[in-house]
Amino acid sequence: MQRAVIGAGLSSETTIKAALLLNGMQKGPGDQFRGLSETRGAGSFDVHEHVIVAPSHLLFFNLAGPLLQQVYNALSVLQRDEFVDDMRACSRYVPRHTVLKAFEPEKMGGTTLSMSDYAVLLTIAPTVLDDMHSETVLPALAVSVLAALKALRAFANALFFRPTIRNDGENAVRCKPTVHTLQLLGCSLLKELASLTSKGINWEKPSVHRVLELLYRTLPLVQIGPAICELLFEKFHQVSKREIERSNSHDPAGFSMQRWRDAEMLSRVVAAPKKYGIPQEWLTDPNGQETEAVLQHKLGFGSWFPERRTEAWSTRGMQQCSHVSTLWTQYAAGRVLRFWKSAKSNRHLFKVHAGATIAVLQTPPTQTDANAAQVVPEAVPELHFYRVLDVATIEQQVFFSCQRWLPRVCHLVVNGGSPQTASAAADGGPAMIELEDPSRRCIVACESVKELALALPSGSAFRLFSKRSGFPFKCG
Repeated sequence: MQRAVIGAGLSSETTIKAALLLNGMQKGPGDQFRGLSETRGAGSFDVHEHVIVAPSHLLFFNLAGPLLQQVYNALSVLQRDEFVDDMRACSRYVPRHTVLKAFEPEKMGGTTLSMSDYAVLLTIAPTVLDDMHSETVLPALAVSVLAALKALRAFANALFFRPTIRNDGENAVRCKPTVHTLQLLGCSLLKELASLTSKGINWEKPSVHRVLELLYRTLPLVQIGPAICELLFEKFHQVSKREIERSNSHDPAGFSMQRWRDAEMLSRVVAAPKKYGIPQEWLTDPNGQETEAVLQHKLGFGSWFPERRTEAWSTRGMQQCSHVSTLWTQYAAGRVLRFWKSAKSNRHLFKVHAGATIAVLQTPPTQTDANAAQVVPEAVPELHFYRVLDVATIEQQVFFSCQRWLPRVCHLVVNGGSPQTASAAADGGPAMIELEDPSRRCIVACESVKELALALPSGSAFRLFSKRSGFPFKCG
């Protein structure tokens, strides 16, 4: 929006600012932080309790943990054992070590589990409970808590979903959840939490109040959930308190927010000194090592350094194949063909092996009609999901033989209504999928692979967890 207004060729800086203001935006460094500081008014600013909401702590520790504990307590003894076994069975399909492998429900509900653990449980547990509910009858309280869990998962997945054109395609960027969408999902979550109070489950007021502040105060100013960096807020929380005390009740919010703006700028400068014209010698001690202050400010900016990553892929574990399929021999066309156990993307930092599910950004073929008078619009790249069968290199370039995942169209009757098509989940949950005909296998180049996905078996089909539905799991 800001780029469109600025590039519209308006006459003056004042006109540009007025146009941005009509669209709910301001122009200038630090305006979002300044807007946050002005939301409470003079004399009522408290950095930790009122203005800034750390969404990860709120959603995973304060909401997901208690809900998971309550739904587990509501199950019968046999259903609890089945739930634990099904959760641990999911670890076989997750491409990395998670809490699912040694899942212990006794640890839920507190701070024993990390934020990353709760992100995994919030993503997988509602699906496992859904499968159990389709086979057996769950207690009424468990069904109610499950509805709240699914509403919380939908809100969390939409809040932390940040697509890019390079990795997810233009359609995903255009259709990403807006602030209005997040507010609607948040209202659904609050309604589910309110319905639990009639069943004897009470919620502490600070948690509910912070959900409201996140929906109606923080999100309209910051616009996107991933930009609410609680790491920076937690790191400078005590520093901000001291800045408020130094203000002597004169613009305390301004003092605190100025400290945050300075820290954010310093973090960006020390992370990329050449970009800002800062000599490297200014950031090191006499021994040539980075000073302690530089290391601390780098934590505020994040540990992602583009110059340390490349586009290259690396392979590991050469394998000998007694029989090579015709698909590979025709594609190699006499070139050197080698098979490997796995391949790793040095840019995206994920590993692909046989059985993994990958997301491939492809442009669908366009059908042109010579007799058509209208110009056919150019096709937009879209994400398609494939199951990897083999990993190979042809003259040191990595390729995968794959079988495509297709949306499974099944007709469901929801709440006594008309049949609905369940080929994709509208709430950001996993979609029902099935494998394409094995005769239609294909070869995919490594450059087209953008991310991993997770396919969990569910009866005769599979459930696909993509980036939109919470996989890869959010880290703490």
